[in-house]
Amino acid sequence: MTGARRFRGDPYLKSCTARVVAVSARGIEPDRTVFAPRGGGQPGDTGRLHRADGVAVRIVDARQGEGPATVVHVPAPDAPALAVGDLVTAELDGGTVATPTGVSTPPCTYCPAWSWRR
Repeated sequence: MTGARRFRGDPYLKSCTARVVAVSARGIEPDRTVFAPRGGGQPGDTGRLHRADGVAVRIVDARQGEGPATVVHVPAPDAPALAVGDLVTAELDGGTVATPTGVSTPPCTYCPAWSWRR
């Protein structure tokens, strides 16, 4: 199930379990995620990847991976390293799911002063 974007099935899902399938200079790629990548002017999600032993890796950005369904998680510079095969729980920071949904609505759809642009 490489690259499963769990947020597409449930946009309010805040966490999921995953296995790290790749680690590179770009970041960490789990086999599934709740993190939405940056795109269309929206920022990438932020949060943490928690290992079973309690180690937490802070994720400062999520970006589109090489494949169409892959998301690369960019760790903070001081974050501990993860290895291929590590089992993790991907957890979003509070508010990162709902915030961009209101930002993407153009002003012309709800403000009469912008109606001349339609």
